[in-house]
Amino acid sequence: MKKTKIMVNVLLFIAIGLVVIVALKTFEPTKKNTKVFEEYNKQNNPFYVPKDSSEIVWARASEFLETRKPKIIGGELEINDSVIYMPYYNEFNKGTSLKIAKKTFGDSTLFKIEVWNSGKPQPLGAKEIALFLRTGYGRKKF
Repeated sequence: MKKTKIMVNVLLFIAIGLVVIVALKTFEPTKKNTKVFEEYNKQNNPFYVPKDSSEIVWARASEFLETRKPKIIGGELEINDSVIYMPYYNEFNKGTSLKIAKKTFGDSTLFKIEVWNSGKPQPLGAKEIALFLRTGYGRKKF
């Protein structure tokens, strides 16, 4: 009987230890997330690319919207030669919009990304999109 009680206490102690370890790992920011946010913060918005690379960047804008289509509900996508504008609702039904604009200056093209959530600018979200457009890297590639 005494051995059983000791064994139960040991197993309980191990279980509690595992729960604590899992909880700490869950709430601890990972190095991967830290690197991503560092890259977002370093990204300029607006940013310039050489004119001959602008079509690649513009194609990434369409790719960005295409890969996120399941999360975008409502709103009418507006695309012309220099602006992509998408007002939409996310899964929480809060009004959000995205605007990607390009303008050519000599040998360079300027890209500017604007993201709003409930009418408030989201500069980090805009930098995330800018990084993807400029490099092709997003959250999943870090």
